[in-house]
Formats: sequence, C-alpha cells, structure tokens
Amino acid sequence: MNKAYEKLHEINERINACKKEIKEVKQLPFYTIFHQEAQQQKDLATLHDLLNNLLQQKLETLEALKLYANNEQLSITAQLQHS
Repeated sequence: MNKAYEKLHEINERINACKKEIKEVKQLPFYTIFHQEAQQQKDLATLHDLLNNLLQQKLETLEALKLYANNEQLSITAQLQHS
C-alpha cells in the first residue's frame, strides 16, 4: 500500500508540474515574438497528452488503492466475526 501511496504522491507532483508548464507555455511571449504559434500549439498538445496520461495513471492508482482498502475491510470484518 505504501508503494501505491508513494506513486500517487509522485503522480500528483507530476500533474501539478504539467499544469504549471501548460500555463507557462500559454503565457510565454516567445511564441508570438518569433512567430512560433504553431509550435506553441504543438507544445500545448503534447503537454495536454501528458496531463491526460498522468490523470489516467492517477485514476488507475486510486482504483488499486480502493481495491486494497476493500480487501482489507473484508479481511478485518472476517476476523471480527471469528472472534
């Protein structure tokens, strides 16, 4: 469970960093100054793909934690019934 929790924490950090980078790419004057708007759109698309991938990983990790918690609950309930 600790590994899953650590993975969730790592994914959250990466999601926050990705969101920050998306915001920065949207605000950077570089693309406009050097007429690189098409590159900006490509960069944003890549970052949004990464963000979607990270969100999917987070969802899968949360599902794994949920399954672990449900199994633990069943185990504890069974132990209590046999006591």
